[in-house]
Amino acid sequence: MLKGGLWWTLKWRFRRPGWFPKDDVSLGEYVERASGSRQLVEDVASAGVHGIWGGDIDKISAMSALGLHFQSANLTYGQAEDLGLRVTEQRFVSQFLQDRPYVKTMYALKPPALVNFGKFGLESLPIALANSLESDSRVEMRLGNPISGIEYDPSERKVKITDSNQQTEVYDKVISTTSGQHAYQLTGGKLKHLQDSESVNIMTVNLWYPQETLVPPGLGYLIPKSCPPELNPERALGVFFDSNVAEQQQRQEGGTKVFVLMGGHQYDGMEPPRRPRPSTRPRPCSTATWASPSTCRATPSPSSPRAACRSTTLATTDAWRASRTS
Repeated sequence: MLKGGLWWTLKWRFRRPGWFPKDDVSLGEYVERASGSRQLVEDVASAGVHGIWGGDIDKISAMSALGLHFQSANLTYGQAEDLGLRVTEQRFVSQFLQDRPYVKTMYALKPPALVNFGKFGLESLPIALANSLESDSRVEMRLGNPISGIEYDPSERKVKITDSNQQTEVYDKVISTTSGQHAYQLTGGKLKHLQDSESVNIMTVNLWYPQETLVPPGLGYLIPKSCPPELNPERALGVFFDSNVAEQQQRQEGGTKVFVLMGGHQYDGMEPPRRPRPSTRPRPCSTATWASPSTCRATPSPSSPRAACRSTTLATTDAWRASRTS
C-alpha cells in the first residue's frame, strides 16, 4: 500500500496542468487518471471511501467529494494557491481561530476530548446540540410531525411546507436531510435531478469479548472494494478497535470491544434482514454479522473459532440467508 501510495504521489507531482478532467467524473476515475493505477483505486482509495461515505468509489462524484481540489488540479501551483477558500471555509477558519485556546485545552486532555466523548460515545455531540437548541427561545422543535409536501412560491420566494394533517406553513429556507428520492416525492416531482440521486444505508454493530488484547494496537481497518464477496459475506465496510480508542474506560471494563460498519452500497439490491425470533441459546456468528445496533456480548465458542453471541436480538448470517430464500 505504501509503495502504491508513493508511486501515485510521484505521478501526481509530475503530471502536467490541464491533464485532469474539467467535467465531473466518478471519484474512482479521477484517482485512476491522477495515478495511472486502477489497483490503487480498488485496493486503497475505495477502502477510504467505505469508511467516509460507505459508498461506491465508482459512483461518487469527484467534483462533489473534492470540492475546490477538483478544480485546482487543472491549475498551476501558483494559481491553485490564489484560488483561496470558499466563504463557508473562511467562516470556519475564523471561528476556529477565535476558539483556538479552548481547542488546545481540549486536545491537551488525556485522552484528548477532541476525539473522545466519554462513556456516552459520539452520541454526546448530537444530544448536546439538541439540548442547546431546545434551550434557545428562538428555536421551536417539533418531533413526530411528518412532512407530506414541499412547494416553492416563486412570487414570494418562500417555501410552503404541508404536514401529515394537511396543515401548511411558510418558511424562508428549508433544509432537508432525507434521501434524494424522498425529497423528489415531497416536491411532487418538481426537482427532477433528485429522482436519480442515490443514498446508502449503513448498519453499525458493537461486539464485546471478555478476552483482552484480541486486536493489535491501532485504530482499526477498512475493507476495500477489491475484497471478493466470498471473503466478506457479511458486507462489512470496516472494523474499528474501540478498546484502543478509549483505553482508560476499557481498563475499567475489561475485555475487547470492536465497532463494525456494514452495508453501504453493498446493500444495494438486497432485501433487509428480518428480525429473528428470540432465542435463549447462544448461537454461533461471525464478528461482523447482521444484528441490532445494541452491543453483542460474546464469548468464544469451543466448537468454532467464531463467537457465540448471548443476545436475543442477534441473527446469524446463515439465518438471514435462509430467510431470503423462504
